[in-house]
Amino acid sequence: MSIQRLKKEIDLIQRIPPHNIAAWPKDDSLYNIHATLQGPKGTPYSDGEFRLELIFPTNYPISPPTAQFVTPIFHPNVDP
Repeated sequence: MSIQRLKKEIDLIQRIPPHNIAAWPKDDSLYNIHATLQGPKGTPYSDGEFRLELIFPTNYPISPPTAQFVTPIFHPNVDP
């Protein structure tokens, strides 16, 4: 069931992309998704493009995906 749902959701994102967001499968695996987010206007991140990696478990949507920023992002309240 999860692979059918992921196919449907990725197809929807590629056909009707949300504003400032792009996503695509990595290495033809629907369980590993690469995405980019454009920084919101009026913020210090407004000119940035931020890359993420999303890993979907095989029992998705029962278990949520994990997300990790690939692009380093500075935040004053977060230490390495």
